[in-house]
Amino acid sequence: MYKKIVLCLVYNQSQILLQLRNLNAKIVHPGTWGYFSGAVNINENPKNAVKRELYEELRIRSFRKLKLVFQYYDVKTKNFYFIYIMKSSNKKFELSEGLDLSFFKFYELLKKKKSKKIGRYFNCADQRLMKIFFYKCKKIIS
Repeated sequence: MYKKIVLCLVYNQSQILLQLRNLNAKIVHPGTWGYFSGAVNINENPKNAVKRELYEELRIRSFRKLKLVFQYYDVKTKNFYFIYIMKSSNKKFELSEGLDLSFFKFYELLKKKKSKKIGRYFNCADQRLMKIFFYKCKKIIS
């Protein structure tokens, strides 16, 4: 049985917003930079799930620029992903989940990046999947 996952690339002026995930060992990819994402609940459609996740994690209330870009089944993780993008003119967000957030330029996306709040460098989450999702969305974001 596969899991349904929603994922959103929030961007501003060709930069992608990433979240530094909590250090809790019980979550997927703890202590790494990643896209905003979450599981689709039973009886929930993916669009409502991504809106819920963006509200829970960033307190975003307006979803006018939210767009489904593609769907992807990953054989390795056995997850079905619904990939959304959302352009934001806002550069400041209220982080409700995670340790930090930061905008990444394209060339920084898969490199270690320093958290300004914590003062340490952290890796990106699943780089294989991050590359797939980024390159499929790059033309839209650029």
